[in-house]
Amino acid sequence: MTPKDSSLFIPIAVEEEMDLMERVLFGISCFLHVPALFCLLKATPPHQAQIKPFLIACQVSVVISDVYYSLFFEPTFVPEVDLIYCTGFLCRIAATSTAMGIYIYAIGALALSSLACIIARHQGMMPITSRWKMTKKNRRAMIVGVLMAFTIPTTTFTVFPFDMNESDRLINESSYDLDWVRERGRYIKLPSNIFMHAINWSAITCFIGTLVIAISLFTHMFYVLNHETVTSTHTKALIRLSLKRLSVQLNVPILLIAIPLIVLFLQIETRCFPIKTGTAAMFLTPFHPIVHNFVLLIILPTYRNAIVGAVRNWRNPSIGNGPMTVRISITTNLPQSRARHQ
Repeated sequence: MTPKDSSLFIPIAVEEEMDLMERVLFGISCFLHVPALFCLLKATPPHQAQIKPFLIACQVSVVISDVYYSLFFEPTFVPEVDLIYCTGFLCRIAATSTAMGIYIYAIGALALSSLACIIARHQGMMPITSRWKMTKKNRRAMIVGVLMAFTIPTTTFTVFPFDMNESDRLINESSYDLDWVRERGRYIKLPSNIFMHAINWSAITCFIGTLVIAISLFTHMFYVLNHETVTSTHTKALIRLSLKRLSVQLNVPILLIAIPLIVLFLQIETRCFPIKTGTAAMFLTPFHPIVHNFVLLIILPTYRNAIVGAVRNWRNPSIGNGPMTVRISITTNLPQSRARHQ
């Protein structure tokens, strides 16, 4: 009998080290969640009042996905053989496919709230006469379309009755040695069929589409601002700075979620990356909440000042908690006369 390929084997020592790293990162992210939520609720500057609810929704989605991934899911992916196993609390009572589906729901909520925030900011800059100005009905339709793109394939995957006997048969018939997976936790080896191909390519399309829409909207906002001639140079500079900060605040952290997931699903479908690339890429996702919170807290001077003030008041209560003031307020709507440039 020909020996099976053991190149996908993950040593227990390596897995334990990665689990320890994830727990340390989770502790750091939990520490940062508190000041991040405090700043969003109490210190959001006036020029972000329009998008404040969406920023809060993004932060709540980050907290939920972080807690779920680190405590309830704790997955390890072996995309070369369509294999997932997990050791989180939920995996002890639910199927692995169900746990994976719930995680994609959480990521979908984060993507949806981020897009809603960007769309609201984009529409705030569009004059009423611009062809890019959408009605509330059209905006809702766009959000519903994105929501359906995430939820339909995810729901289908989550409720599909995968047969564990078939999963064991696929493990036994695989050219790779996968017997070690049975000792690591709740597992599932997904079949390679039209149904799974459709689910995987739907996920790839959704994540890439989200990035394309986000980047396109920011690019258009900068284009509109650069071609605006009525607004003063000083005001345009303030708006441009605000857009740059929001772009970094939303886009940079989400890359730590979107790119690993795109790599994961592409590896499942195409095997276009070296072995274990998808497995390693998913270990980047615990960094997302930390980067998200860190960027949020340092990107705006208002938030930095709020944190410094809170620390000073905690160390010296006699200073008192005076009201926070914001010296700069940026109007997001551009003059209506520039519709022809949009």
